[in-house]
Amino acid sequence: MFTDLNALSTWGSIGAAFFAFCTVIVSACQIKANNRVTNASIESQKEMTRLNLTMQFIDKYDSPHIREKRKELAKHLMQEREYGRVNKTGIYIAGVEYVIDILESVGILYQRGWLDNSLVYNSFSYPVMQWWYALEDYIIEERDAGIAEYYDKFQFLAQTFINREEAQRMMIVESKDKELSEFLQSEIS
Repeated sequence: MFTDLNALSTWGSIGAAFFAFCTVIVSACQIKANNRVTNASIESQKEMTRLNLTMQFIDKYDSPHIREKRKELAKHLMQEREYGRVNKTGIYIAGVEYVIDILESVGILYQRGWLDNSLVYNSFSYPVMQWWYALEDYIIEERDAGIAEYYDKFQFLAQTFINREEAQRMMIVESKDKELSEFLQSEIS
């Protein structure tokens, strides 16, 4: 009888240990499931933040104030294209910073992955490329004057879109000047 009690006690200990082990496994599975839900929630919140931030930049770029600055800048650039040189003083008066600052900010956040890539591409690729073509000489001149990183994220964004368009063979280099004139005219209208 004594051996039966020892055996029973041993089986009871084994059963308790097995129960404790199962409890740990179930707890670990619950923690893992909770982490998956939490991670999915965090990713969902990040995506919503990206979308909201992107929409804010789209709204700002299309705001009446910035549209007016884009119009002034496009008028100035169209006039300067007729004479063959960009006048730095005139370009400042025309509000170049208002336009490029937004595109520089979009470039910074795009590079950091804080914006929705598809939405940025759909909303900004064409105007970014065209503004880059229109202002490239001015920006390079400013860099040569001593501001090495002058609007480098705007350039990064433009080059990203230009590379993508070229890779998809959607951009015809020969029509770049004609497209730029049409773009500037559309900004004036």
